[in-house]
Amino acid sequence: MSDVAARTTESAEPTLATRWWGNLRLACRLAAIGLVTFVYWIGLNVDTWLNRREDRFAIVNRWVSRWARVFFRIFGVTVHAHGTHNGQGQLYPGSDGQGVGRIFVLNHHSLIDIPFPQSLFAAHPISRHDIASWPIIGSLSKRLGTLFVDRQSRRSGAEVLKHAYRLVGDGIGHREDAEVAPRPGDESARDAGFDRGRHARRCPR
Repeated sequence: MSDVAARTTESAEPTLATRWWGNLRLACRLAAIGLVTFVYWIGLNVDTWLNRREDRFAIVNRWVSRWARVFFRIFGVTVHAHGTHNGQGQLYPGSDGQGVGRIFVLNHHSLIDIPFPQSLFAAHPISRHDIASWPIIGSLSKRLGTLFVDRQSRRSGAEVLKHAYRLVGDGIGHREDAEVAPRPGDESARDAGFDRGRHARRCPR
């Protein structure tokens, strides 16, 4: 049994050529993502300039969802989505029929999961505060309307929740990852923000 296991392990080890090809393929994919990001960023800004009367969040959602779908194509990932909107290739609306924004709560297990909700939901993310300082990615995220929260700061969580639920009242959806979800003690800020949005839209809770 041990000899068989040893032979199996040895045969499963990637060769130098396999590792080299894998690294080269990853580098090409990352380069392609960088190029697509640059082109789509220009497209987003041109679209925003040409359609200044259109809601900016709608334009951002449109271009980010396009970017996310191309991201998956480059990495060979297939997303199967079913439902009234996603099943027809449309984004799931960020607000309901009364104009109240929706909140999407989810989590991710790897970096490849991060673009997933952007390809399906018209919602803006709440992210870790340290990402805001990342080169390029941080500045792009800020321009796209990402909210940043320090998970170790109760005050930061309260401020972000107030802003997020104010957006809900304006009919703008957002998503919360489990890792940046409200901590115990933030409920008062969450409820206060939700109530302001609810009264602004004059809709039931």
